[in-house]
Amino acid sequence: MVFSNPVIREIIERYKPISALRHSASLLEWDNEVYMPDEGSDARTFALAQIALMRQKATIDLESLVEKAAKVDGLTDPEKGIIRVLHRDIDYYRKVPPALLEQLHTASGEAILPWRKARQKSEFAIFEPHLTRIVELKKQEADSLGYEKYRFNALLDLYEEGLTVDDLNGIFSKLIPDLKRILPKQNRNQSFRKVTRSRTSSTIR
Repeated sequence: MVFSNPVIREIIERYKPISALRHSASLLEWDNEVYMPDEGSDARTFALAQIALMRQKATIDLESLVEKAAKVDGLTDPEKGIIRVLHRDIDYYRKVPPALLEQLHTASGEAILPWRKARQKSEFAIFEPHLTRIVELKKQEADSLGYEKYRFNALLDLYEEGLTVDDLNGIFSKLIPDLKRILPKQNRNQSFRKVTRSRTSSTIR
């Protein structure tokens, strides 16, 4: 898509390094799950945390330019969308302290190997302290962002803008009764159970 507004074009140009950091982080996270040897875990965790901090600084550095663009008349809907999304990113990075951001990424990275071992051995206790740590940090993240009614609302909004716990309760209240009706039938289906066990074993390996 070609944008005619010069301020929007400047924003897009300055956002390219941020996009590259995001792409790099996604690639490293994918590699964590498929090829990374156990010995590389600490270095990978540190790298991802540092990339997150670089993204935070680079995004906040766009703030004045984004505010300038927001005051421009005649923006197209796609241009307005760019401003809206960047406003959300900037708001997040302004509210979440760098130290907390680093801790979130570090805790997630440090949990990968224990999660693998816990899954292989079917021992939740191996992973439990890491999950407890991550949940506590996510609570701090929600508190930093601010929320109404439920902490989880702040976290849901990061992945689906405007989604709330009440929305999910409404969805699940319709799904759960039907799932309870369907699952016993599937559990009695021997072929279904064989496929499920096979897929689970492949995942664990």
